[in-house]
Amino acid sequence: MDLLRDLRERTGLDIVRVEVGHIDFLRDTAMLKIYYEPLKDEINTIDTLTRLPKENE
Repeated sequence: MDLLRDLRERTGLDIVRVEVGHIDFLRDTAMLKIYYEPLKDEINTIDTLTRLPKENE
């Protein structure tokens, strides 16, 4: 639940589910598949991207 809350706060998306696909402990990274409710009339597929603002902008 902490991961979902953190991802929601960082992205601003209404994330409903997360799948962990791969973990690289040497690089301290993970590949995640995130399921979320679309923003407005956005199509929620792999073919569309939601650009998120960088934290330092």
